[in-house]
Amino acid sequence: MTDQDLQLLLSNCIALESLKLVFALNLENVSIVGHTKLKHLNLTYLKADSIVIRDAISLVSFALHGVRDECSLQLSNTPKLTELSFEELFPLNLLDALLTGMTSCMRDQLRTMHLSTRADCIPEMYRELPWVDLVNIKHLELSFYAMDMNPSSPYLLRNFFQLVRLIEACRSLDKLVIKFAHILEYPKEAMLETYVGPRCELSPKYLEISRYFGTPSQLAFTSYLIDNAISLQKVTVVARNAWESACARRDFQHIASVSFLDM
Repeated sequence: MTDQDLQLLLSNCIALESLKLVFALNLENVSIVGHTKLKHLNLTYLKADSIVIRDAISLVSFALHGVRDECSLQLSNTPKLTELSFEELFPLNLLDALLTGMTSCMRDQLRTMHLSTRADCIPEMYRELPWVDLVNIKHLELSFYAMDMNPSSPYLLRNFFQLVRLIEACRSLDKLVIKFAHILEYPKEAMLETYVGPRCELSPKYLEISRYFGTPSQLAFTSYLIDNAISLQKVTVVARNAWESACARRDFQHIASVSFLDM
């Protein structure tokens, strides 16, 4: 599909409500402007130089997955947008650009956010997020790809800690979902030594951890979330050998409902 093909499709389908473009590698400049009926948009694995979405006044959900880091992104006048799904394949800055480029009114509309990334991309992705408020997001889901880290890479646990800034920016969370990936670990003492973070106030009432293997970084990150979630009422951990994991031996007396499920 070329840019001309896309424009022809849009001009002839004025009642289109859902559009998904996957591996449309010939698109160079994606322009979706004034398409007032469009409710759901999914752009996955494109090589486009630019993406412009404007005056999509019915747009409810927007998914942007695996777009090249050089791509410029413009999103404006989407008054009904409540769900954002974003996937990183490489150390990109598009999420920063997307969130910081939104007006505060657009960010305040968001209710659900799904983010997927390799763990070693995290420092690049969330560099700007301390200055972004996501005050009305109720559901935040963070997923990690399987990846390996060599000894010269930043410690994985330090990378996980960058996510705390994002979670803290979501000040009205009802549910936080963390989906870990299988990763290489380093000696427990070395990894935990890098994880020195100040106390903060995280808002989720329900925390769900899945693909938990009980590794040092996972344990430390999960413990930090639980200890700093001041309104936490329910915890569910889906783990390998759940009741044998270190997380299962924590003191959860202050939490009303705790469940451990085997993978």
